[in-house]
Amino acid sequence: MYEDENLLLHNESCKVVYVNPFHQDIIEIIREDRKTKPKCTPRDKIRSSLVNGNLFMDDIEENERCYYKIIIGTLQGHPKPLEWEEFGINGAAPQGDFVHVQCRMGSVTTYDFVHHQIYKDLGTPTPKISSKPNEFPDVHVLAIDSAAMPHVRRALPKTLKYITEQMGAISFPFQNKVQADTVGNSRALLFGNLTEPIETHPDGETLPYIERNVLSACSNDSSFLLRKFKEKGYKTLLSEDWSAHLLMACKENQTSPVDHFMTVYFDYLRQNFQETQHLNIVGPNGRSLYHSNVWPRYCRERHFEMFNYLDNFIDAYKEHPKFTVTWLGYLMHDWRGDLYMYDDDFLEFFKSHKFENSHFFLIADHGNRIYSDKSMFWDRTEDYNPVLVYIPPKRTQNNEKVMNYVRTASKQLVTQLDVYATLYDILENGFLDQTEPLNLLPSLLGSSFFRPLKQPRNCDSLGISYKYCLCDSLGPRHQDPELGTKLAQTAVNYMNNWIKRTGHSDICTPLEISKSFTPVIEEYMPGKYEEKVYVVTFQTFPGNALYNPFVQVKNDGTMAVKSTTFPRRNTFSLHARCVFERYGEVRHAENYCFCKSLLNDTLETNKVNL
Repeated sequence: MYEDENLLLHNESCKVVYVNPFHQDIIEIIREDRKTKPKCTPRDKIRSSLVNGNLFMDDIEENERCYYKIIIGTLQGHPKPLEWEEFGINGAAPQGDFVHVQCRMGSVTTYDFVHHQIYKDLGTPTPKISSKPNEFPDVHVLAIDSAAMPHVRRALPKTLKYITEQMGAISFPFQNKVQADTVGNSRALLFGNLTEPIETHPDGETLPYIERNVLSACSNDSSFLLRKFKEKGYKTLLSEDWSAHLLMACKENQTSPVDHFMTVYFDYLRQNFQETQHLNIVGPNGRSLYHSNVWPRYCRERHFEMFNYLDNFIDAYKEHPKFTVTWLGYLMHDWRGDLYMYDDDFLEFFKSHKFENSHFFLIADHGNRIYSDKSMFWDRTEDYNPVLVYIPPKRTQNNEKVMNYVRTASKQLVTQLDVYATLYDILENGFLDQTEPLNLLPSLLGSSFFRPLKQPRNCDSLGISYKYCLCDSLGPRHQDPELGTKLAQTAVNYMNNWIKRTGHSDICTPLEISKSFTPVIEEYMPGKYEEKVYVVTFQTFPGNALYNPFVQVKNDGTMAVKSTTFPRRNTFSLHARCVFERYGEVRHAENYCFCKSLLNDTLETNKVNL
């Protein structure tokens, strides 16, 4: 492991651990044949077209009748289909963004497809802006779910080279996720709030946070950035192919902060075309129910659908400032190796767009969360280190004072809360022509990249959990069979008790410490705590599941798990399928379950996790 040095401007700022993106242990995991797109042969032909608001069928068979219905969304983003309307060779002009087309011969469905467009409702008033439109920069956020900064360097080299050399992009290699998962980090990024309980050190108090079902994107005092920008006169777009339910707390009598909401389209696809939710296959790294970026029936790739929707939005509102969030959830969520095959697509996306007057953020919620047995310790660091690349507009690039602040910030420890503060700064100050210190809201938890960052920069001061902190806070990794086994057994007891307490003992077998893997221990902040805290990395049997919780050793010799919801780190594969089959949805029990129905399957009980 090598470490790029982060900039320390305060004696209490921490040294950040940053992994070598090209270490052989990681490179060898990704097979070369997985770095190119597999051939896709569509099972059905797309026979309808929706162009410039006009819907047509390319051909209609004799005795075939064709219909369309518009899909609108509730305020929260749930699909709400309208009634079917028949149309024929003369076509139709659907007044909505999402249009389901279906043809039938008698009771047999002969064609089934869903289109998207940008439909401009001319009756909807737009807030007036006080200046000329070109005085307001466009702002685009493109998120790649589960993309670590080191992995983007590995998988998108042509894209990074182009946007850095030709577009003035600045990489932030030391971004630390501030919440555990997508739901939490998306709210940190777009609301500027914490929504998960966090302790910044083992004996610390929980930081203040807001429950997700209370944090509203639609209330008058909402901090939701799409609402803030819309109030300023911006046109807004939110596009997710895997919803984080950002508008879940909105009430039907409130006004939507989103003008165009593509999340509705993908939720509708999942409800009506099962294979667009997941494929009933085991993915490249052994994950069952693989979430594919491709709709196999028509060979449609999700990121292209989202790029096209964004293109249409930009074209439709050339005279308006625009704020967009495009969140690619499926692209590489289940297997980081999938990102390699999209380098040319991202390169072409940036080459084909003119972003000279735009602030552009390429970002992620967290890194890869599915660890490989071979690179587990590298993967842990990448999990905590989501990608962040910022492309300033040309006008801002010419402001040397502001750019010096940005370059200095890029070398320091930052989080999604700092990106929120930066976006808020853009909301208030556009191209950042005003370089004097500004009075941003004192309640902001982060610091704008266009100003000197608040000091010191460490996980305690930035509100980052010690459980996923990038600071160099762990002692040397070593194996102490006696202590390691006791620590691991404490965690295994916790997991087995959790399964029993939550009523899953009938389908999940008790776990044991794997005899084929000696636990590895690392002391947290060596010498700081009288009652020492350790990270213990171990595997369990059956299934060779991987875990790395924090466990504290009390003065009386007893031990206690500090990570009360620690997840399984390598892929579940089929091991916990019985939990999904019971509930029809993901449950935390999957992390601690090996299904009793698999106990006679030696391939699963002794599984090697790639």
